[in-house]
Amino acid sequence: MKRKIAFLVPTYPPHFWRARDLVKSFKKHKLNKQADLWFVFTNDDEAKQFGRWDDKVMMPETLAATGISGGGYNPLYN
Repeated sequence: MKRKIAFLVPTYPPHFWRARDLVKSFKKHKLNKQADLWFVFTNDDEAKQFGRWDDKVMMPETLAATGISGGGYNPLYN
């Protein structure tokens, strides 16, 4: 059953561990009873690398960023 709330989470291989931690927390706190968790992947290969997850979206190639480096400081992770 799909719910009225959805979390769309863009992720890519270097951050898969964070996405997996989010899944654990999502289930631990029973958010899966009230919301859906969707992962957004750059392509099908990354989705396969992440592993089995029913709710996923592949970003169209026309929207994929190339040559962009996001190396900024993030106090949550640095």
